[in-house]
Amino acid sequence: MHPARIVFEEEPSRDDLDALKNAIDAFNYETTGFRDGRYLTAFVRDDDGRMIAGLSGFTWGGYAKVEFLWIADPHRRAGLGRRLLTAQLVIDESTAMAIGRDSVRASRLGFYATGIGVFVLWNIGTAVGVIGASWLSDPRLLGLDAAAPAAFLALLAPRLRGRETWIVALTAALVALVAVPFVPVGFPVLIAALVGVVAGLLPQRRPAAESSTDDDVSTGEAAS
Repeated sequence: MHPARIVFEEEPSRDDLDALKNAIDAFNYETTGFRDGRYLTAFVRDDDGRMIAGLSGFTWGGYAKVEFLWIADPHRRAGLGRRLLTAQLVIDESTAMAIGRDSVRASRLGFYATGIGVFVLWNIGTAVGVIGASWLSDPRLLGLDAAAPAAFLALLAPRLRGRETWIVALTAALVALVAVPFVPVGFPVLIAALVGVVAGLLPQRRPAAESSTDDDVSTGEAAS
């Protein structure tokens, strides 16, 4: 057996780089069980289709890594880099917290606080799971299986404003509960979502104040 040699190369071949990446990916897939690696790219183009800014990286195992971020010199300090990075925080949770606020400032705070919080805590939770998952008992005994429904309710709460919204939400919950014994797991939520679809298709009843204002305007136009 020949002794191994370390060779430093300033211009490695593409085949060697691909072989190294594939070997690392194969090891990670086998070790973690995650096989959902995808490229992550976003580009900003001008009216002629030329790239003036771009971002590249990858997603894998529930997290994202940005490796390169570039902005053409004439377009720097215009907020493009911030927009490209902010796009990585657009998830269900950050969007729900943003649209549930009453002002632009509060909406921005809700978006960034939630997006960054989920990113940081997700990675901490993943690290804790990798290191100490075997030390934990059944997650159901600790009540961890209730975390996802609790998070969903937290996202829904800011949207429950007004009687009609509450009626739709409670009706959907009731439909889901009734469907549980009769359909496979996961289907009750889909069936409950149809309640929201039907509610959205129904004619919306306008508030009485708005209707009376319209009547006053019509009366004034007729009198004139």
